[in-house]
Amino acid sequence: FNAATNLVWKTPLAPGHSSPVIAGDRIFLTTVESNRLVAVALRRADGTPLWRVPVPTGALEETHRTGSPAASTPCADGRSVVFHFGSFGLLCLDHGGGELWRHPLPPPNNDFGAATSPVIVDGKVILVRDEDADSWVAAFDLRTGKELWRTARPGFY
Repeated sequence: FNAATNLVWKTPLAPGHSSPVIAGDRIFLTTVESNRLVAVALRRADGTPLWRVPVPTGALEETHRTGSPAASTPCADGRSVVFHFGSFGLLCLDHGGGELWRHPLPPPNNDFGAATSPVIVDGKVILVRDEDADSWVAAFDLRTGKELWRTARPGFY
C-alpha cells in the first residue's frame, strides 16, 4: 500500500488526530481549520466531503506540542454522530450534519488536552474525563443530550 498502489480514493483534510468512524455510507472525523474546530463527514464510497460543521467555541484548549484540539474520535449509530471537543463539550449531529443537541462542558484541566472519545451504549453516550483534578465519568441521553448521571473518579489524573 502506498500513494500509487491499491489506492481507492484520497481526500485532502485539515489536521486532526481523531480516528475516522464509519457508519453506513458515511465516514466521520474531526479537524482544526484556521483555529476552528470542525466536525466532518465524507462519503464512504469515494471520499467526497459531504459536510463540514464548525463547532462553536471561544479559545482552543491548550494541548501538548504534538497533540491536537481535534483528538477525540466521534461515535455513531444509524441516526446520530456524537463529537467531543475539549474546547466545547459534546455535539450530536444527524448523518446529514443537522444539529440534534449540544452539551457544553468546561475545558479539560490537564497539560495534554482532551483525547477521550465518547461511546454509545444502550441509548446513552458515555464520556470519561480524567483530568489533573475532579475526574469523572458520565452518561448522556443519546436522543436529548441530557446528563443522566455522573460519577467522580477520585485518584484518576
